[in-house]
Amino acid sequence: MHGGSGFAMGWMWIWPVLLIVAALVVIRALTGARRSPGTDRTPEEILRDRFARGEIDEQEYLKRRELLRR
Repeated sequence: MHGGSGFAMGWMWIWPVLLIVAALVVIRALTGARRSPGTDRTPEEILRDRFARGEIDEQEYLKRRELLRR
């Protein structure tokens, strides 16, 4: 009756949605919004956290902290 075009017209809504999603992905990539919270920590803060978690001992912490401060 409609020559089969009724089915295709039912899916036409997907193109504007895909364009909007693509635009948001591009904007997010260009603005750097992908960065997760906590990535702006200093090396000394990261070292302090490693020491607090017990990944390194006090001697290693003090040695590395001194190297960072030079």
